[in-house]
Amino acid sequence: MNKVYLITESQLDEEMLKKLLPENAAKDIKFVAGAGEYSAQSLARSILAVRHEPVALALNARTTDPSLIQEHRDFLREALGQAAAGAPFGIFLAEPELEILFLETPDRLGKLFSRDFSSLELELAKSSPRKFLHLISGEQDRKRLMKKLLRNLDEQSLNAMRKHPLLANLTRFLSFTSPSKTDLADGAEAHESKSHTRTTTVPR
Repeated sequence: MNKVYLITESQLDEEMLKKLLPENAAKDIKFVAGAGEYSAQSLARSILAVRHEPVALALNARTTDPSLIQEHRDFLREALGQAAAGAPFGIFLAEPELEILFLETPDRLGKLFSRDFSSLELELAKSSPRKFLHLISGEQDRKRLMKKLLRNLDEQSLNAMRKHPLLANLTRFLSFTSPSKTDLADGAEAHESKSHTRTTTVPR
């Protein structure tokens, strides 16, 4: 089985996904960190065009607006599709950014930072989870903050985060993608275009 390339837009995003993905899904992954979104897109296109191997592109959407997210996804689907030549690929957008995953564990965040969060606070935090985490932690350096958050995750928190549609769909793609299933990514992307929950279709 070929390696599946998981491409992120930064080294820190890569480290987050390495920690958060289940071990059985991550064992055959070749992680590649870009230097920003456009660098990650270019890497994805190059791997698809030259290596003809499966690619999962994980990016930050930078918005929660459904129409803008769909437009972004459509653009990426077309750009990667032109390079893929039948190689499977998946597009996974964190809405609005990967830090949204930590909002799946409000109790853990509360214990870590010694405070409680109201439902309204958590709902508002969804529009800018990165800013929210910096605010409640008092830590302005993203790398130090992420290392602290990841270091303090327990198994219950990890399980909760892995149920988020972003990680759940990415895990399914990584687990099932192989050279003999080249229609997986196209099917997944077609389904994603109709649903912002991004439920990925996998072969049985």
